[in-house]
Amino acid sequence: MKNFSGHSKYLWGILLFLFPGITTFAQSTLYQSPCSELIWQDEFDGTELDSDKWSPQIGDGCPSLCGWGNDEAQYYTDRPENIKVENGKLIITSLKEEYEGKSYTSARLRTIHKGDFTFGRIEARIKLPEGVGSWAAFWLLPTDDVYGTWAASGEIDIMEYQGKNPGEVSGTIHYGGAWPDNKYKGAVHHLPTGQYYHSDFHVYAIEWDSTEIRWYMDDKHYATRTKEEIAPLHWPFDQRFHIILNNAIGGHLGGTINDSHFPMTMEVDYVRVYSSPLNRSIIGEKKALKNSIVSYYIPSDISDVSYTWTVPSGTAIISGQGTDSITVQWGDTDGDITLELERNCDIFTLSLPVKLYADDCHLIFNDYDNQINIDYKSSSGSFQSGYTNPFPTAGNSSAKIARYTRRTTPKDSIIFGNLIPQDYAEFETGERSFYMDIYTVGKPGTIIDLELRNQELYTMGTGTRSTFRAYTSKQNEWETLKFELLSVNDPDIKVDQYVFFIDPDYINNENTSQRRYHIDNFRRGKVASVDITGNDSPDCQKQNETYSVTPNAGSSYSWSVPNGATIVSGQNTSSITVDWGTTSGYITLTETNSDGCEDIAAQLMVSLVGCPTAVKHTSESLGIKLYPNPFHNKLILESKLKNLDIRIINNLGENVLNESLNETYKEIDLSTYPDGIYFIQLRSGDIVVYEKIIKGN
Repeated sequence: MKNFSGHSKYLWGILLFLFPGITTFAQSTLYQSPCSELIWQDEFDGTELDSDKWSPQIGDGCPSLCGWGNDEAQYYTDRPENIKVENGKLIITSLKEEYEGKSYTSARLRTIHKGDFTFGRIEARIKLPEGVGSWAAFWLLPTDDVYGTWAASGEIDIMEYQGKNPGEVSGTIHYGGAWPDNKYKGAVHHLPTGQYYHSDFHVYAIEWDSTEIRWYMDDKHYATRTKEEIAPLHWPFDQRFHIILNNAIGGHLGGTINDSHFPMTMEVDYVRVYSSPLNRSIIGEKKALKNSIVSYYIPSDISDVSYTWTVPSGTAIISGQGTDSITVQWGDTDGDITLELERNCDIFTLSLPVKLYADDCHLIFNDYDNQINIDYKSSSGSFQSGYTNPFPTAGNSSAKIARYTRRTTPKDSIIFGNLIPQDYAEFETGERSFYMDIYTVGKPGTIIDLELRNQELYTMGTGTRSTFRAYTSKQNEWETLKFELLSVNDPDIKVDQYVFFIDPDYINNENTSQRRYHIDNFRRGKVASVDITGNDSPDCQKQNETYSVTPNAGSSYSWSVPNGATIVSGQNTSSITVDWGTTSGYITLTETNSDGCEDIAAQLMVSLVGCPTAVKHTSESLGIKLYPNPFHNKLILESKLKNLDIRIINNLGENVLNESLNETYKEIDLSTYPDGIYFIQLRSGDIVVYEKIIKGN
């Protein structure tokens, strides 16, 4: 066996990186911690390949994966011409020869079901092939494909090399969905000018734990990829993977082949796998509300260990000191939760930084000026944060906002993560509400849904806790949306994502500018019951109509009225006088009380009587939604207008159904009627809407 002391510095690198505060109980002739273990190795000291550790793959990938999925030119064999073990080395030789319909041969070895690993340090000392057309690799594939076919279950490339670029190697992860919805992130390591990887041996390694993967070349750390970095996509690197060594010829990365460079040889001095001595991290909220009670823990599958927790000044450990889990009462001070773990071999120190937020009513999630408290993760369309406000008005005078241009297909989404923990039951019972400022030239009545989601559960087909809905009511003007509860699916789900769906069924086929939404001041507020009193069916162009709410001492008020109407007096008070035009619509009020706490949104739908018949409405403009259309048996009607009279007419002009809607949601059963074209008439006061509906496929 080889002398390990010359290579133990690489393991020490993982310990220093993971645990910078590490100390040892005893001096060792090796640099590695006594807690770590070499759990798998092949030093290639024999005269043939160890079949208990390696399985050659044979062929060209056909019929299921011809060219091994990369248009590679070689045929892999297990012949001694391509695979040899001699002089303490594994030698993979690639040849220019006609064999089984291919013009090149080479070798590919893997450890599947003979060496399968989850976490640790995996390293190999390799001298790479010289020659244009070589594509040599030291890499990992999942053993079980738990999350689906490539690349949903992941791929880890510890080292990839292209003979056409002999001074560089790369490290990469592949993830995302099954092909072609796969994603990847990688990095390149360059040698100094004039030095080449085929000239000498180098050690290529990864250090891999539950939340990140780090790449090393000759113990130089050159890249890191984290679980948080690829969110909201799934991190599949929490299952067992096996090792692969191969030298492909040509293909997508190997490129053009120079036949004069054959034979090419890839020499491997050793492959080693070390366990991570303490692959643990403190688990718990990295964000918390001031004075809240939060639990923190590490996995409890470690024996012979003592635990000592410390917390910031002003924070108290309520329970759990000396165990693997504590509950703390936060005060007003940010800081680190720290855990010292003492084993019979070493002491390790872990820490988790925590940021605190005031638990006030107007907790800002994002205002794009000074407070970016939750992270933008991804979107279907184009999202720009910190965009200069092009429409600064009294409705929104912020310097910076976010701009979003939605795509032209249904289920368009914007996803935010790294949230501030909330008591979401308060939103579902109506004690609190989500608010957001918005400006768009799109059609009034556009639906915007907010879904509270758990990302990991969602990838498995569940994971939505509850959904809230708002409707735009203005065009070319800032307004504040208040999200109303639409449904609760599972109140026990832990929420780690906010997902916005803008016009989720995409019924508004606008041009690009109409699909652009300017958003700001996404926040939460407390909600109190308040009603606007006043005439909700005045005559067309009626003047001096009064609308009011019960006044609260110290409160401030902000009113808005439909386009064409004018607030004559009373803005910023609890009562206004309005001169009406010819357009029906909502009177909206936002009230903020004396301590800046309650954000009270109230609306009153006003339907003008006797306005010219030329004034027309559509279901979209009034926030009415009819779906599915076409439908089979039941047509669903959602509306912010209550007391709607519903009339359905067939294509012969015959009245087939008369009903009323007294709530915001109704299922209309038309299962007994024949397939065909119908018309639905919706009337509320002076407002009349006609829409064509289709029963059948």
